[in-house]
Amino acid sequence: MARTLSKIALIKSLIIGILKGLLYFILVFIIVKWLITSYLIPLMIGKYGMDFGNSISIDYSILLFFILFSVFSELLNKHVPYGRAFSKLFIIMYTYIILTSISEQEFRLTSEYSELKLNILPLVNTLLYLTIVFSVANMLHILSREYKNKKKDY
Repeated sequence: MARTLSKIALIKSLIIGILKGLLYFILVFIIVKWLITSYLIPLMIGKYGMDFGNSISIDYSILLFFILFSVFSELLNKHVPYGRAFSKLFIIMYTYIILTSISEQEFRLTSEYSELKLNILPLVNTLLYLTIVFSVANMLHILSREYKNKKKDY
């Protein structure tokens, strides 16, 4: 349910949103990106434990996006009717940022006689489309549940 927007509630929402953004950045962006680039992709191509260079670096613009999305999501959750459902759309944005940063990296396998460049764009697009489908389905489910609860109240 949406609550009134007082000064204290706004400050609480901002602090919680900033902390969630930092947590999402650390857990989702850094760890998931590291797992995908260091283990999943080498496992798929048959090379275990390959190092693709410094794949983990803090990009402050991405950190800012994560914090802003988390603050907006928290404000939607707490203070806007049906906001919990619409805050699920930010999951699509998180996934898009992560997958685009992974797809921009070049994965090359070199041997004595040949060089192979791995194109992971189809994998990235598939994961993004799956996330979009499940996020929209989750959003519609939450919308219908909130509408049903509001209908009972009247």
